[in-house]
Amino acid sequence: MPWRSLLYTIIILCVIFLAPTLAGAEEFSANESVFDGMKSKLGRGLVNTFTGWLEFPYQIAKGFRNGFMGKEDNKLFGVALGGIKGLAYGVGRTASGLSDTLFFWAADPSDNIYVGIPLDAEYAWEEGVSYDMFKPDFTEATIRPLVNKLFRGAGNTLFGFTEVPRQMGKGGAWDMGISKGLWFWVSREISGIVDLATVACANPEYTAGTAFDEDMPWEVFFEKKSLGGR
Repeated sequence: MPWRSLLYTIIILCVIFLAPTLAGAEEFSANESVFDGMKSKLGRGLVNTFTGWLEFPYQIAKGFRNGFMGKEDNKLFGVALGGIKGLAYGVGRTASGLSDTLFFWAADPSDNIYVGIPLDAEYAWEEGVSYDMFKPDFTEATIRPLVNKLFRGAGNTLFGFTEVPRQMGKGGAWDMGISKGLWFWVSREISGIVDLATVACANPEYTAGTAFDEDMPWEVFFEKKSLGGR
């Protein structure tokens, strides 16, 4: 199939151009090495891929325990809402896991704070904190994060190519700039497509791979503006 050939081509090109970048990974990874980021992302991806279904029984159990809309005695509606939430979160967690697993080698945005509806916890079996989609109101808690995710996805898809001249202009060895620029470009395209394809799905609040230097591709040219904070 054409899409498979395209995927294989992208991976091969990334391996070719990423090799010198990985050899000098310490130069641009202050908190963790590139390999550590890949390993962390792949590990979380595999776990979420195969445990996403646990969201369904766990959210039902949470609904029974916590009730409905903060009313602990309303168990029936709590269970019903938990079932709906469990299905939605299960799809979101599985989709996130598949993305992390397939593209473990790609860089990521620094986090998903206020971008998309957050899952309760990093892993399905953890208690975490249930996100209230109506607090302070539906527009602020639900519509705005979804719009942010759509905006980030479109921005990375359309302007990811700017990583190449940006990285080349940051100084250092020219081959390092090209390699990192191509890697970040491909990574932004993947991140953007995943955001657009899963805009309605819940996602982890924090990313697991190596982070881009800036949240959005045009931030090197314009004053940085945050998407917002929760």
